[in-house]
Amino acid sequence: TYDAAGNQVSEEEDLDGDGVIVEGRTRTFNAAGNMTEERFIHAGVATEIYAYTWSGSLQTGYSFDTNGDGTPDQSSVTTYDAFGRAVHTEDDDDGDGVVDTTTATSYTCEP
Repeated sequence: TYDAAGNQVSEEEDLDGDGVIVEGRTRTFNAAGNMTEERFIHAGVATEIYAYTWSGSLQTGYSFDTNGDGTPDQSSVTTYDAFGRAVHTEDDDDGDGVVDTTTATSYTCEP
């Protein structure tokens, strides 16, 4: 199904044609049309959950729950400069709440 803005908010799959929906997805969008959450459903249970945060059109973070238990197993936060370029990213690769990888990017402007 689609929302009024044309975003696909849900889909269902009958994998073997028996009329029973086995898998599906639900999606949530913010007012700007950016996806803020996507849930993968199997047999009526969320098996994976992706969550996204935004600042305008810039994705500032995401988290990934690989088993649908509500606790993120990976996450990332990115900050941007005044020109909308990524300048700093922190990744928690194992969901323990500790930053495992930090990436800093600088840009040089040539005259």
